[in-house]
Amino acid sequence: MLLAKSCILPLEMEIFTVARDTELNQLFRKVFSLPEPEMLINILNEKQISQADTYLCRWYETWIKNGRRCNG
Repeated sequence: MLLAKSCILPLEMEIFTVARDTELNQLFRKVFSLPEPEMLINILNEKQISQADTYLCRWYETWIKNGRRCNG
């Protein structure tokens, strides 16, 4: 199982997902009462989403500075 990080362009905002979560991994989590990876993903993504206005302002300032060209 992998924790995959992606980027929303042109905002350069990171988002996280689970990759390669096999049925065997799911079985191990169930048998050993391990936490679901979505809990961690939600925490990581909430932090990024809470800063969306910062990402948007930074992109807008760059967009204005570069003469309103789309660079994404």
